[in-house]
Amino acid sequence: MNDAHLHLQDPRFSDPAAIVAEMQQAGIQRCVVNGTSPDDWGSVSALATQFPEFILPSYGLHPWHTPCSHPDWKTLLEEILTANPLAGIGECGLDRWIKSPDKPAQEEAFLFQLNLAKRFKRPLSIHILKAW
Repeated sequence: MNDAHLHLQDPRFSDPAAIVAEMQQAGIQRCVVNGTSPDDWGSVSALATQFPEFILPSYGLHPWHTPCSHPDWKTLLEEILTANPLAGIGECGLDRWIKSPDKPAQEEAFLFQLNLAKRFKRPLSIHILKAW
């Protein structure tokens, strides 16, 4: 079994090593840890370094973080993907469930990441809520 989507970098998980051990005991062989913004991409990278045979990193801008407070997030994302040839892209997408979403910012960020996935030939983790 593989876990295709989780956020093990979330600071609410105080002991990721214990969670990884439990997952492995349950028969999970690999997992994808999805980043949500430049603020947590370093933590995703650290986990992938700590558990290289278990964690596949994925870096993206989650729609909840659009517009992004980092004006150079696109450049940072391209750099981290170039440096990590096995990394995926995401979590990215569209969310109309949150109150007052910035639809144009979400759409622009999502399209940018879709094009990156195509250009880099990487898998994509998509978040869609009430936006089909």
